[in-house]
Amino acid sequence: MKSEATIGVLNLDVEPERVKPQEDTPGFLRSDETFDFCVKREIVRGATIEKVMEGNPELIPNFIEAARKLEARGVKAIAGDCGFTATYQQDIARAVSIPVITSSLIIVPLVYRMLAENKRVGIITANSEKLAERHFNAVGWSSKDIPVSIKGMNEIKRESWQPLEEHPRRDSKYEKDLVNLAEELIQESPDVGAIVAECTLIPPYSYAIQKATGLPVFDITSAIRMVHAAAEPPNWLE
Repeated sequence: MKSEATIGVLNLDVEPERVKPQEDTPGFLRSDETFDFCVKREIVRGATIEKVMEGNPELIPNFIEAARKLEARGVKAIAGDCGFTATYQQDIARAVSIPVITSSLIIVPLVYRMLAENKRVGIITANSEKLAERHFNAVGWSSKDIPVSIKGMNEIKRESWQPLEEHPRRDSKYEKDLVNLAEELIQESPDVGAIVAECTLIPPYSYAIQKATGLPVFDITSAIRMVHAAAEPPNWLE
């Protein structure tokens, strides 16, 4: 039986053929098998991947509307379905009265403080050319204060590579490519002490990345589990 405390997810407005494989694949936020607690979802109308990556301000009312619907449905906290939703963190959080975690980027300061001195946080993102300081600032930190090294899936050089969002199901080809990308990150920055996956399509591969690198790997699912544990702590006295 799943926990009573429910987490709400703000889903992007994408084509059905992208959604179905995610529904069937544990690790994705659209799959009911990803968590051992209930999840309710609302589509943010007009929130395409491209517009969210750009941080299009026209989407602010749409994000707020969807977040308020989730709150009215009784969820205990709200999460984003794309790491670039970080842009809208403050607008959404101001509009509701429950915790909001739009992106795994919000836990970077926490991860950094866990590490030994002179260590940095590695970030694997969907697109290293799009990820910018404004995304970090929107969730409360700066790369001027927290050292990070970034690798993007756009940097994968295999000729047959196609973006994960075009083939959103767990696949051994993508696992190998993401592991290689993480290893390149560490080769370029040997002082990386932990990895944060920005992209919400990475969690099915977090296990493989951790095993290959030996480093802790944080993603949106681990962040959501932390928030859920706070919304419904275990009753040790039962």
